Amino acid sequence: MTTAIPPVIEGLLREASAKGASDIHLIPDEPPVMRIDGLLQRTEGDALSGEQIRDMAAEMIGEGELERIGREVGEVHRSLSLHCEVNAQLSVAKASGNYTIAIRMSVTRIPKPEDIKTPKALLDAVNSSHGLVVISGVTGSGKLTTAITLIEYLNTHHSCLICTIEDPITVRLTPKKSLVRQLEIGLDIPDAVAGISTAVRQDADVVLVSEMKSVEELEACISAAENGHLVIVVMHAATPEDAMHKIITIFPEDIRGGSCRALAKVLLAVSAQRLVPKAKGPGRVAAYGVLVPDNEMRATIAECRSFTSGKISMPEGSYTIADDIGRLLEEGVINEETANRMLGASLR
Repeated sequence: MTTAIPPVIEGLLREASAKGASDIHLIPDEPPVMRIDGLLQRTEGDALSGEQIRDMAAEMIGEGELERIGREVGEVHRSLSLHCEVNAQLSVAKASGNYTIAIRMSVTRIPKPEDIKTPKALLDAVNSSHGLVVISGVTGSGKLTTAITLIEYLNTHHSCLICTIEDPITVRLTPKKSLVRQLEIGLDIPDAVAGISTAVRQDADVVLVSEMKSVEELEACISAAENGHLVIVVMHAATPEDAMHKIITIFPEDIRGGSCRALAKVLLAVSAQRLVPKAKGPGRVAAYGVLVPDNEMRATIAECRSFTSGKISMPEGSYTIADDIGRLLEEGVINEETANRMLGASLR
């Protein structure tokens, strides 16, 4: 379904794309605001009234959906596309009785793994024939970009059937060595669990779940990995250890033991990331943390025990976000002030 785009929004999308902005915010009585390199910057445009924002929102999502906000739903989202040149995700919500618009810019060019310094452990993991790979990070950390980068890597280098489950689809993938099916929740499938089942039944070798939210989705992912599929999932977590804690504790107690044992068998790697401002010039660089489970860690997971890197030795190929921030500081990619701010303590 094509979303109508008002001229003001079209202009902002083009400006945001040119400036490398990650987000656009429209709030009553403020000029449009863009987030560039993690910082909010007001544009030079005029302040927008609440009525102007409401009219633009109604043009994009319709009066009926607009009226549901605040009464039935917290927000309504849509995909935006300018002739396939600029892609973005629209979210319309309300604050203090007025409508607000937030737009998250999507990648227009899928980076190569080397462009975003993808950890070798993740590349090794996705080169496996089956298993579970977890990619995590806080909001706006680029975790979905990392996941799409890995999918495009497989698309380019492997002959396989790839199925993505997205809400919504953020970038269209062109089949290369692989076949690619992109399923959008609410358009092609009712939910992620149904999408995983569809992917498995339709012979998918690789399944991507763009955001894992529930225990049912996690169980479906583990089951698919057990049955010979490579499953890549994206979730919200600050560190790999935090991701593992969330995964283990999401299981209800009555099934936790069996679920953790199954998880321990199929888990290939868990990553987390943050975007850190560069020391020189504009832009940000990703700092990663990666856990690659060894036998000791698998035993810990199978017993449903949470762990931190301080309690058990880090398996070979694993490292923390703090380790990677230290590396970026040593290489001069970021400065000490930034490193200290990200970690809350001196690295010296």
